Amino acid sequence: MARQICSVENCTSFVKGRGFCNKHYFREFRAGRQPGPNRTERVLSFIESCIVANTDKCLDPPFKSRSDYPSFVHHGVFKKLGWVVLERTEGSRPSGLEMRHLCGNRRCCNPRHLTWGTHLENMQDWKDHGCAGDRTGVNNPNYRHGRYSKES
Repeated sequence: MARQICSVENCTSFVKGRGFCNKHYFREFRAGRQPGPNRTERVLSFIESCIVANTDKCLDPPFKSRSDYPSFVHHGVFKKLGWVVLERTEGSRPSGLEMRHLCGNRRCCNPRHLTWGTHLENMQDWKDHGCAGDRTGVNNPNYRHGRYSKES
């Protein structure tokens, strides 16, 4: 079976995926125009559905993300979904505040579960939701390295 050539005009490289060679695929991806089915359009559609949703349930995005907080690239800028939903419902982020998840679900994009708050409030939420484990004694990551051993 013959190998396919990149679909970009005047490119003679072999196809790596979705009709593009490696160079052109990643060039499109970094520019926010993912080749094939446009992920950015699906993400923006999901954001709009979150804003108009009338529910108290968590709204998790139906697609994967590399981190616990769902994110996407839009016009070459890396954005978190929760921030975009919160900015569209409550306005731009006030100085010194960060996004809080009142439900404790990092993937949730329901505007009823998101609000702006101080770092201290966010860390208190983190503890209240059981995300902060016991970091004292043997549970401290430095314990095994001897910093807190009884011999030293």
